Amino acid sequence: MNKVYFISWIRGSGKNTLISKLTSEYADDFQQALSVKTREPRPTETLGIDYIKYKKFNFLWETQILPLFNIHHFIERNNHFGEYYGTRKQEITKALEDWKNVLKEIEPEGLTKVFNGTQKFPYQGVFLNIPDEVIEHRMLTRNPDECSKNIQLSIQRATMERNVIDSIRKNHGKQFIISIDSTQHPQEVFNNFTHQINYKWAQHHS
Repeated sequence: MNKVYFISWIRGSGKNTLISKLTSEYADDFQQALSVKTREPRPTETLGIDYIKYKKFNFLWETQILPLFNIHHFIERNNHFGEYYGTRKQEITKALEDWKNVLKEIEPEGLTKVFNGTQKFPYQGVFLNIPDEVIEHRMLTRNPDECSKNIQLSIQRATMERNVIDSIRKNHGKQFIISIDSTQHPQEVFNNFTHQINYKWAQHHS
């Protein structure tokens, strides 16, 4: 039976690399479900590929879109500094109806809402973890001028995210969260993931 894999991560853990490899090399088996967001795209993002954007503060938004964030059209939804983020059920169910496994990137706080809800489809959490020293190394590799304050803030956020994942494990069972060490080579991360979700499936596609 196909599943939804909610992928949570720590900054710099290679989440995009894993999702890209699964959806490009195994497109018959995996499909990414896009998030709905109201913020403007970042320089590295493309609308319709990285996420779906809704416009705010117009008649359509006030009368049709905003209410959807407050009822059961969304599996999880959040408001960060006035911008709305969410996962639409239709993005999930359509992919499952096409007999595909679904990959959905989601922050640990959102994953908590998924586990606390009453989902009507099989799902599993995936957590891409890296130690603090690797966070610092990767941030400095990308930007040698990165200030120590930003590095410490990222490490503090990573600690909070690990605590959220530990809380989910405690409340719902360790078997529902796959933990992957993302300090490995991207191919090893990929092999680790496919092995943990279904060893026979991984062998069949090797």
